[in-house]
Amino acid sequence: MSLWDALGEGTGLQFVDDQAVRLVEEGMRFQKEGQYQDAAKKYESSISIEPNYVDPHHFLANTYSQIERFEDALKKYRIALRLAENFLPEKSRKNTIEQIMANLAKTIKIRSLKKGSYQNASEDFIEICNALKGPPPFYHFLLGMICSEQNLNDEAIVEFEKFLSNDKDGEVTNLAREKIEKIREKQGLRPFK
Repeated sequence: MSLWDALGEGTGLQFVDDQAVRLVEEGMRFQKEGQYQDAAKKYESSISIEPNYVDPHHFLANTYSQIERFEDALKKYRIALRLAENFLPEKSRKNTIEQIMANLAKTIKIRSLKKGSYQNASEDFIEICNALKGPPPFYHFLLGMICSEQNLNDEAIVEFEKFLSNDKDGEVTNLAREKIEKIREKQGLRPFK
């Protein structure tokens, strides 16, 4: 059992090198200021120190998405998801995966709209599920997003409801409820309970 396993499991923390953490913090400051190239360099430096540290992969993916390097963003989201599943303690794993999946869905949507087709989103999603060796917990949420963007509203509601039947809390859960509400409102139906 590693030190991280012994100490991290109860705290919900991933123990990493202090320099790697400082680089991520610097990258976040650059990103907030819109200095995306500088932010990317900080995240890349952090990864070179701590390759299994989830945050720099996740934040680098977000940065790549912001500068429309979508293919690089998707690769980094895939890595961040794998690392979160394998290296984060259970206590913080679910929330981190939710955040990554929400950002991933947003990136897939933006990328597909830029390319003019939501078919790309379906392909990206299937590829990511395969990379994760099966559907992630947010499989139905992302399918709902894809269906709603294709105006397949009935199918979108079904997928969002499947997701909600397994997940009652969290940022992504609230987003799924909001999506159902908007679709139902467009269709003139009663609000979702």
